[in-house]
Amino acid sequence: MAKEPELTVFVGRLVEVRQLEYDCGRGCWNFDSGYRLRYSVLEAISGDVDPQEESFDFFGHYGLPDFTHYDTALLFVFKGDKENVMARYLAFPVARTDTGAWAFCGNPYPEEVSRADRPAFHRVRFQTPIAASDITAAYRDDLSWSGWKAGMKPGRKRCGNAALAEELAAYFRPGAEPGYNRIYLFSE
Repeated sequence: MAKEPELTVFVGRLVEVRQLEYDCGRGCWNFDSGYRLRYSVLEAISGDVDPQEESFDFFGHYGLPDFTHYDTALLFVFKGDKENVMARYLAFPVARTDTGAWAFCGNPYPEEVSRADRPAFHRVRFQTPIAASDITAAYRDDLSWSGWKAGMKPGRKRCGNAALAEELAAYFRPGAEPGYNRIYLFSE
């Protein structure tokens, strides 16, 4: 009997991206594109995280996800017996602050969430400017790419509306769901 996948949350540095090719056969359509992502672990936040490196699959409807265009990210990954998959659309680019915490610059919370129902924002200074990932450069045009998260523009050194990684993990962990590959089967 297979055990339920365990949710792990960690901050990692992107090491490798590989597009997955799935042929679901005749009479079906694959809704998602898939990628195998490999990250070196910089900080474990919760769950059984490998201290060196984690590999997992990402499946999504919109191609390579935005967070992979940054050097570092807060990642929510379900680890199972046979495969590791990222939580559906649940990852945030983050950078280390001068206090040693990891932070996302901008508002990551759903629009309908009031100020009272979410953690407060913080003023932070990053240890080094926010960096774009060289690994995913071929997937975007240049540094003017429109997919940069509003507050996470490469080169940024300070942020007045930052969400700390620990707070993001605590807020989003309860609603996380595995992001498995979605396939539609046509009747013949």
